[in-house]
Amino acid sequence: MRRPRLGRVGPGRGVGAGLRPRGADRHVRRPGQPGPRLPRAVRRRSRPPDRGGCGRVRQLFSCPAGRRTWSRGRAGPDRIAGRVRGGRRRPPRRGHSSGRSGARGGPRGVILRTGASPAGRILGVGRRRATGRAAGPARRAGDRLVPAAERGRGDGRGLRGPGREGPRAGGGDGTGRTGARRRAARSRNPDAVPEGGVVNEQASGATVAIVDPVSGGKFLASEFARRGWSAVAVLSRPTLPEFYTAQLCPDDFLDVIQADGDVDEVLARLAAYQVRAVLPGAETGVALADELAERLCLVGNGTALSAHRRDKYLMMDVLAAKGIPVPESGSFDTAADLVAWTEAGPGWPVVIKPRRSCGTDSVYFCQDAERARAAVAAIVGQINVIGELNDSVCVQRLVTGDQYFVNTISRAGRHSVCEIWQDRKRALPGRSLVYDIEELVPYGVGPTRELVSYVKSVLDALALTEGPAHTEVMWTAEGPMLIELNARVQGSIITEPVTAALGHNHVTRTVDAVTDPDSFLATVDEPYHAARRLRAVSLIAPDDGQIGDPSLLCTELIPTFAGVMGDVRAGRPVQRTVDLFSSPGCVYLLADTDEEIERDTARIRAIERDGLYAPR
Repeated sequence: MRRPRLGRVGPGRGVGAGLRPRGADRHVRRPGQPGPRLPRAVRRRSRPPDRGGCGRVRQLFSCPAGRRTWSRGRAGPDRIAGRVRGGRRRPPRRGHSSGRSGARGGPRGVILRTGASPAGRILGVGRRRATGRAAGPARRAGDRLVPAAERGRGDGRGLRGPGREGPRAGGGDGTGRTGARRRAARSRNPDAVPEGGVVNEQASGATVAIVDPVSGGKFLASEFARRGWSAVAVLSRPTLPEFYTAQLCPDDFLDVIQADGDVDEVLARLAAYQVRAVLPGAETGVALADELAERLCLVGNGTALSAHRRDKYLMMDVLAAKGIPVPESGSFDTAADLVAWTEAGPGWPVVIKPRRSCGTDSVYFCQDAERARAAVAAIVGQINVIGELNDSVCVQRLVTGDQYFVNTISRAGRHSVCEIWQDRKRALPGRSLVYDIEELVPYGVGPTRELVSYVKSVLDALALTEGPAHTEVMWTAEGPMLIELNARVQGSIITEPVTAALGHNHVTRTVDAVTDPDSFLATVDEPYHAARRLRAVSLIAPDDGQIGDPSLLCTELIPTFAGVMGDVRAGRPVQRTVDLFSSPGCVYLLADTDEEIERDTARIRAIERDGLYAPR
């Protein structure tokens, strides 16, 4: 019987990677070079059972030109380019995968032309699969490599050239993988950003993971939804504080994942979604958000200084080492050591507070050693408002002046200041610091430019290159001094009045930076413009009781009334206000002049005295 003539098989032409034309076995072998792959006699060959396929020489195809090609069946039918119908091999269509053979070294996937926009980016790294053509077009600026996750899995759909869909040759999921190898590949994030690469953040199906989407972070999911993104909630611990869990809206999310200390399990659950970004929603979610972003190879702040962005003492230590002005600070777990350090160093008065809490929780101003001992006893060994154990305290020299907070959003190490507020707090007898008034400051007024420069240096020193931050600064006779930095969106806000005054808010700008980074970076250095005056007046309950007549908070009595944050229903219990979390709520005032704002602030305080609260 005459031996069949073998057709030329090479890169991009067929399924038998390494097959030689007839006569190829006559070449001279060099050391280390494999010999001819096709034996003179076709023999049955055993294969390991886990490699797929039956392990023997497979089909004899008839090529369109009348030549014939052997396939050795290296990995089962999913590796065969083309389908066999009537004993003939159908050649792969242009733009289709054709199995194992082909050039290696390029990115895996199909090149999709997206125009010259710099937002088009390459997704994933790997080897190029053969496409049935010699080499294909070279990638150019604006090309995007479509990962398998975007092309569908096992649905028989592929790309028939740039931007056109059609049947995919070869079956399977088109990735050249089968069985356990394909499942393992799917378990990894398909949208990891390669070094030097970027992602088209506006691709369909994009998902953001929000860790503890409460406090100010409860607005993130709905804002992402307006941009066509989905959201997944990740809860950083089994039990969040009650005032946090009451704010969680499960209907805003594709899934709610409970971390419970097992980060690997969270990553496995997130693998089912096209997660393109991870953000913290509240203070409790900062550390886990850093870790998830790093493990998923997404843009983030990393974990090297993650603890320093949460711990009030550690952040001061880093800044002082870099020469950035901060109050003298120490950390102690006993009152004796704290008193000795204070008297040998900064002297009285000092501020004593938990190292990892928020919202003026357990903040004490101590004029002498006796009050300092009482403050240490009230903090150390207690569970703070966010559910963490206070194992020590942070003590700082008391700095005085005007306090501000600066809301920023960072992308690629560049920082945008979206708003600056002057923050007035009151130290009431027998209580820690309570919020009084927060007022939006127009850019360029007062020390705003110096504050911006100082806050950017703090962000750089703490390696906060991505995402939102809420930074509190005291403007003193010595210049700006950091109070604390919070690597998240501002908590305890309502966004509508802020948007009415500025055209944006901390949440919308945070989402801008994630979903449209090019436009965000194009305007990152532009100062904000306050079109109207805006003030937030915190309600301060003098004693335990309940809400009496909430109808007093209305535009008839308060013409500049723009909204109220908090539950102010009639009969709702309230407790004596001692910090942010015990405040009954906050009233926003929006006006064209400072006089209107001052008038209505006085009216709110009068309403609190004359009928807003009632005894139980």
